[in-house]
Amino acid sequence: MESIEFNVRPHAPLRVRSLAKDASSLPGVTAFVVPMDTIERITLGKGGWVRVATDSGVIEENMYSGERSSPAADAFKRFLYEAYKGTDKELSSGLLGVFSDKPYQPNYGK
Repeated sequence: MESIEFNVRPHAPLRVRSLAKDASSLPGVTAFVVPMDTIERITLGKGGWVRVATDSGVIEENMYSGERSSPAADAFKRFLYEAYKGTDKELSSGLLGVFSDKPYQPNYGK
């Protein structure tokens, strides 16, 4: 994988190209360094899509439109919630009470 580009309103395209210092231990997975402010913009933006450039081509997916959100958008929100849980950022980002205290269980294809 070469890069990831997020297009999230009202922000300009957010491009991620910096590879992580330590490579992923998962086969076929590329690890990138993504600043938390970029994660916040992606998670809290108003509609967005992601474009992933790989060696074999480009993949694009709508993350959320305001009416519907993809599993990726839900995962970003969960990540940000868990990172900020119990801090002032949880309240200021509007994530307070978004999720209950139940452990996260993805619902893939159900």
